[in-house]
Amino acid sequence: PPAVGRPTDPAVASIAADVRAGLVEMARADRDLLPSDGESTLPPAEDEALDRRARARVRVATGLESLLAAGAPGRAAIRTLATDWPDADLVRRAEIRAAFRAGDAADALASTTRMAVSAPRDTQLLGWRADALESLGRAGEPLRARQARYELAPDDAEGWRALLAAHAAAGTLPRLRESLARMRLLYPTSRAVREHEIELLRRLGRADEAARLTADTTGVRP
Repeated sequence: PPAVGRPTDPAVASIAADVRAGLVEMARADRDLLPSDGESTLPPAEDEALDRRARARVRVATGLESLLAAGAPGRAAIRTLATDWPDADLVRRAEIRAAFRAGDAADALASTTRMAVSAPRDTQLLGWRADALESLGRAGEPLRARQARYELAPDDAEGWRALLAAHAAAGTLPRLRESLARMRLLYPTSRAVREHEIELLRRLGRADEAARLTADTTGVRP
């Protein structure tokens, strides 16, 4: 396991130590699931190793939630863990959440940008990027990030709501309608995209078009 970094505040030291122990156990389980020397394929999934990893993951996630609830000392502990375990996805995401809770949008954006290098299509990271950019007052950029998130996962209701609210705030709902029409061509079988377009048409006062698209979607004529 990595060497322990900066000393942890005594108020959260035991929680941080438990998270660290869980990370160690996850790493051990991962090693047990790797191919043996001289073999090119993964071994059959061992129920015991998978169970150990699952339990360790819950241990880490629970501890990180407790650190997030602990305010500044918890955030400092998470940052130390992120330094010691730079490849631990759970910890790095907790670091971003801690930055948001502390009102530090600049740090949240920096951490999100670093993570996105290896996961550019991660919709949660795109959502966080948009939130950080919005908090920093970066005109235009939050909307582009929310659009990218929606296009990757049009069935994600949270992503749709965020995109709709962003366009409403920017006064660009007609532009969103054009985007949805293109999305319908990209995702011809997506009911969510059609429902979103119907919702937007109604919001724009275009009831007749909404009714026609509803009939095309449901197969039920008014």
